[in-house]
Amino acid sequence: MKKAANQLQFLKLSFILFYFILGRANISAIESAKSCLSLEPTKVRLEGNIKRAKFNISEDPDKQPEVYWILYLPKSVCVEKGENEFLDKDLIVDKIQLVFEGDGYKRYHGLVNKNVLASGKLFSAHTAHHHTPVLLIVDKFDKVTK
Repeated sequence: MKKAANQLQFLKLSFILFYFILGRANISAIESAKSCLSLEPTKVRLEGNIKRAKFNISEDPDKQPEVYWILYLPKSVCVEKGENEFLDKDLIVDKIQLVFEGDGYKRYHGLVNKNVLASGKLFSAHTAHHHTPVLLIVDKFDKVTK
């Protein structure tokens, strides 16, 4: 009789533990979904390190590679698909191509290979000139000092 009571107690505790773990996993998944970044028109702020990257988009050996700046994030972030026609699902990204309107390359050239806080709007890749799944139209940079 005592053995059956111990087994019943064990089953009750196992059941409670199982539901606690399952419940926490569901809460974590929900919290992760809430933390996804949105595409434009929402403004975002991302911290990372800017690196220059060269890409050949032509098979013509005489054509010079295109140079772009990529923001390398210290940890991956989720980007929500939303209503975007170019994405079929939410994405997890750890690098983002930077896009400037105006003289951004000239104005911010001193920040290459530096940690920055970038502000702007995200959009999804949709041409051969887009080299990461998500790109950032940069409004401004702030240098990060640690």
